[in-house]
Amino acid sequence: MRVSRRTMMALPAAALANPNAASGGSALGYRPREMSMWDAWHIEHEGRAHMIYLQRLAPGSTRTSLEADTLGHAVSDDLLRWTELDLALGPGPRGSRDGLQPWTGSLVSHNGLIHLFYTMRDGATAGAQQAIGLATSRDLMKWERHPANPVIEPDPRWYVRAERPDPGGVVDCRDLIVLPDPDGRGWIGFYSVRTIGEPLAEGSVIAFARSKDLVRWEQFPPAFAPRKYACIEAPDVFELGGKWYMVCLTGHEYGNRGIFTDPNITRGTVYAIADRPEGPYRELEDDNVLLGSDQTTAYCCRSFVFQGERYAFCTEPVPGGAAVLSQPFLVRTDGRGHLRLAYSPRTKGWRKSVLLDPAAAPPEPRLVPSHYRWTMPAGKWRLEGKTYVGESSSGYQLAQLGIQAESVEIEARVQLEAGVAAGFAFGPAPGGRSRDLVLLMDAEAGCIRAARRPWFEDPWARQFPVELGRPYRVRVMIRPPRFEVFVDDFLALQAGMPAPQPDFSNSTVCLFVDRGLAKVSDLAVYRLEA
Repeated sequence: MRVSRRTMMALPAAALANPNAASGGSALGYRPREMSMWDAWHIEHEGRAHMIYLQRLAPGSTRTSLEADTLGHAVSDDLLRWTELDLALGPGPRGSRDGLQPWTGSLVSHNGLIHLFYTMRDGATAGAQQAIGLATSRDLMKWERHPANPVIEPDPRWYVRAERPDPGGVVDCRDLIVLPDPDGRGWIGFYSVRTIGEPLAEGSVIAFARSKDLVRWEQFPPAFAPRKYACIEAPDVFELGGKWYMVCLTGHEYGNRGIFTDPNITRGTVYAIADRPEGPYRELEDDNVLLGSDQTTAYCCRSFVFQGERYAFCTEPVPGGAAVLSQPFLVRTDGRGHLRLAYSPRTKGWRKSVLLDPAAAPPEPRLVPSHYRWTMPAGKWRLEGKTYVGESSSGYQLAQLGIQAESVEIEARVQLEAGVAAGFAFGPAPGGRSRDLVLLMDAEAGCIRAARRPWFEDPWARQFPVELGRPYRVRVMIRPPRFEVFVDDFLALQAGMPAPQPDFSNSTVCLFVDRGLAKVSDLAVYRLEA
């Protein structure tokens, strides 16, 4: 683990049989065979997407601890289905400055060589002291460490270094991201370090460096120094629409709170903007969250250009503390400069069958009791042509559509004419004792919310100003235990359900309205499989 990395627990053996947490490119979320993965980064090479990632043993694994300490490698032609390849780079000599599992880095191609930058971890200090290492390959299969390693150590003019570590003996220097200098002067890099003598919640910064040959680096003062985070790490930097964006991982577990513009968030990926690649990067006062939720949120959001489009991937926790690769997201802005992840049409490759065709006659809605004992309705749902209309004056009302699957994608136009909330529910059985997952647009609270009924006490919410009378294009993807909600194709909410979970093998799609009047039209439902 990183010195400051969030804690990850082992995947329970039962989860190994769950196709949504399994490996080898056959599930809706890749992870390597008998392993759990975490941070990942990518490169396009000869028309294919290559991914290097950190990994660890899953319970019951027959693989070795050395394999778990070696960077994994997978390849894909479509960004959905990944094939595990031979392992990449492992630890250096025991006890050396490079003697532990390599940690997060990046990939760049130059002069026929693939350059793999990675985080070196000092075996003599149990990984407390870090530096940036380099390995090269011509084919991404056989790697050689560069003799100049480490190629970057923190510059003592600004940053904590081995000769002057923090009070705990820690030297942060990790997660280097490298990209071509847009001015044509070589290469630029960004990595996570800590400034000298600053309090915990002020000293974590992202450093900036330049190089002409990818080996010798000149360091500079921080490109991003927000002075508000106990830790920011796993940076990504790119240009979009004439502005430069930096994203970083952070969260309350690092040692401070009140750090997100959205108070619903406890862990997330923040972003900042600059006019030049070297910064300074500044957060927007009204929005600094690219991705976030609770401890189930996806993390380590890294992007790369594949076939002319910039795609982002994250690592998604699943119950027990393991993690899988996310779906591909497009990287976009919302027209106001706010950075957003967006739905990628590539994800339609997971659609196995059409469960509800919007061109066909829609099924009649069947009301679902809100409580298992008192079965009288709390409202009503009806069909007006092909539009579902839901009304409820004092409670919430669900309507079952008779559509069953384990993993689904729901598309619709949702319009809350008046009242509190509207959306969809997905769960194992009707009735008040069920643990249906409800995903809704909450106009009263001004958010996109997910919760499991009947308690509705789960923490999943993201700020979103739901306007009454406005039609929204809503897309819900449910891949138990994970779910995403897209509104007008921007990712609005994503998280995962903790254990214990109900059996989702024959879950039913429902409509939901809460103390209001809602219309749902152009409804389509797809079964998802890899």
